[in-house]
Amino acid sequence: MDRGTGGAVQGQGMAMNSLDEEIEAAYRLEKSIWPILKGHRPEVQNVVIADMLATFLAGHAPPLREVVLEQTIELVKTLLPVNEAILFEGKGHPYTLERPMEKTFDEALMDLIDEYMIAAEQNDNGDVAEMREDIISALELRLMALKEESE
Repeated sequence: MDRGTGGAVQGQGMAMNSLDEEIEAAYRLEKSIWPILKGHRPEVQNVVIADMLATFLAGHAPPLREVVLEQTIELVKTLLPVNEAILFEGKGHPYTLERPMEKTFDEALMDLIDEYMIAAEQNDNGDVAEMREDIISALELRLMALKEESE
């Protein structure tokens, strides 16, 4: 697997004409990578992003890695509110300290089941009993995964 050489080494000699072009190139690259990660569990996305970051840092000279990592973390912190606003349509994350979960466990579970029903209806195979069985199977698989994580 060819991982390139990470940040500084690979990027040398590839000067952009302007900051706008560099931002546009970064945006296009991000938009091509995100669909690959989308739909995977957050834990999987975390591993992929962490490994990519490690490869990026490995491409920098060892004395620079800590500074580059700090700059990257600061950039992430700067981008976080912007991305949260986009992701949650300006309403902020639904579960913040200022707005704790207002639902009971049963209400949250019923909402989850409703979401499964909507997704199943969008696939519209017409068989309500089969949709319910699919939802039960999906919930059972998720519960088994949660149980394994807690052990």
